[in-house]
Amino acid sequence: MKRLLIIGVGAQGSTVAKQMDEEPGVSEIICADHDEKAVNEMERTLEKAGLTAETYLTGQCGALFTKMFVNDRIHQKAMFPPEVLETDQRAYYFKEAAKLDITVDQIVAKKLY
Repeated sequence: MKRLLIIGVGAQGSTVAKQMDEEPGVSEIICADHDEKAVNEMERTLEKAGLTAETYLTGQCGALFTKMFVNDRIHQKAMFPPEVLETDQRAYYFKEAAKLDITVDQIVAKKLY
């Protein structure tokens, strides 16, 4: 079981919190923000409706990467851009994105590094 600390509860942080609350591998989620009112508002929003329309697409990228982390799909160390994900990691990401009705219209198969 993983414990998560989410710093910032704006569009991305609140979406990550909501998505990870549904992950069986997560035992605890701690949210922090310099704006206590924002934390309280996020808590009320998540309890009442889950996600707002504005936060849905904005935060899904962060939520999907957090899901990959929680489910031990990311083994690279330190910070890295998504472009360096391995083929199986990208496939997992796109499969999970499709479950959220987020589709890819075009794939450019050219490495930039």
